[in-house]
Amino acid sequence: AWPRGEFAPTVWAGGSATGALLESALGPVRTPPAEATARLGAASALARAMLDAGVGSPVLFLCGETRREELTDQLTTHGLEVDEVVCYRSILAPEADALAAATLATVLVVTSPRVAELLATSCPHGPRPDLVAIGPTTARHAQGRGWMPAAVAASPTIQAIISAVQDAVAQRCA
Repeated sequence: AWPRGEFAPTVWAGGSATGALLESALGPVRTPPAEATARLGAASALARAMLDAGVGSPVLFLCGETRREELTDQLTTHGLEVDEVVCYRSILAPEADALAAATLATVLVVTSPRVAELLATSCPHGPRPDLVAIGPTTARHAQGRGWMPAAVAASPTIQAIISAVQDAVAQRCA
């Protein structure tokens, strides 16, 4: 059983949705402020919140096989030991499948830098669907690959993504 009370480890999550899921199983979960996540990206906001809270070493980081390094880099730069445990692997679609899916869309919601890069590589320049990024990190990656997002969600929540899609559609119709 997961330890409770004074012996329970502090659990952190990059966003409120993940935090809520973990909290139902593990008890209290800390998350960075939503405005910091929207401004910095989830990993950087999480690192900043953890450092501001004075977390100690070691930090157990449950992560994917392919991941961005901001969280680990920022924590280790401040002297914390980070033990990374790979818990999952993401497999991207082949470029041809990404192109086929994109040609059917008016608006694409992109939820990771890797997917933004895949779509930018797969879809030739010219008429493309509007791109909606889940956050600033994904938006920067899309832009860096030559595909400017039509909108960026204010936070990585369903409601914020819906609002960003509505903004992209409104711009398209204007």
